[in-house]
Amino acid sequence: MRLSEYTVTEAGPSAPIWARRIHEHQVPHVGNQAQRVVIVATVRALKLHGGVPLKELAKPNVECARQGRRKPGKNTSKHPPFRTAVVVAINHFSNDTPEEIQFI
Repeated sequence: MRLSEYTVTEAGPSAPIWARRIHEHQVPHVGNQAQRVVIVATVRALKLHGGVPLKELAKPNVECARQGRRKPGKNTSKHPPFRTAVVVAINHFSNDTPEEIQFI
């Protein structure tokens, strides 16, 4: 982090755990706080979090995506490291419907 203008750390599916690690272990040594948190969302993941069974994820379901969006917010709002600007990126796939993308 000292050698470049930007540093990107990928957290994977356990973002709150990794964020805590970064802020508790890496940031104190460098003395620099994170400026942004990027959450990459997929329609499929939102529907899965919203209760759609794995076999039915290919079917359009905006309502379950709406319900599923609350889970990442709940996860990140519990942890102080996420009290920074949040950017949401959409990882778009060919079977995502325009209505689902518009919702996100």
